[in-house]
Amino acid sequence: MLNPLKVRKILKKGVPATAVVQSMTAPPRGASKFNLGMTLHVYVEGRAPYEVQDQWLVSAKAPLGFGMRLPVKVDRTDPTEVAIDWDAHMVAQQEAAEQRRADLAARGPVDGPPPASTAVEVDGDPDLGARILEALGGAAASSPDDSDDTLARLERLAALRDAGALTDDEFDRLKGEILGG
Repeated sequence: MLNPLKVRKILKKGVPATAVVQSMTAPPRGASKFNLGMTLHVYVEGRAPYEVQDQWLVSAKAPLGFGMRLPVKVDRTDPTEVAIDWDAHMVAQQEAAEQRRADLAARGPVDGPPPASTAVEVDGDPDLGARILEALGGAAASSPDDSDDTLARLERLAALRDAGALTDDEFDRLKGEILGG
């Protein structure tokens, strides 16, 4: 775990990168800030991706989940020292939420529930299907303009598979739904 001074230094002078949450410990209840153990896959331009396991100070307000992309900075001399840019993460999450709301509002009035094609049943467990759909952000992407969203959904789906929540067959079936095939 990095001390706050080191975090500030890395955020100021570090190399910009992206990290994807692979696993994390359970946060304590009721805390506004806490140390959270996570495994991150770090992607720095011009370098091979690598994995870092550590603890990071996290605000309870920060949206966080498996497969989520985080803006990070990497220490120039020690790439295992990674600082998460929580301010940038919160701004990106807010912008994504606003875009989702705008997209939803643009669909106009509806005459009932979403189409049945958004239902996902996994081994007869509709609750698991609903949780997977929620993790994927809803139904499968339907247009080329959704390529970033499709990639994010596929990454979250892969994280669920890697965490053991999905079998390879379930992963393949759901991936096909996301890709529209």
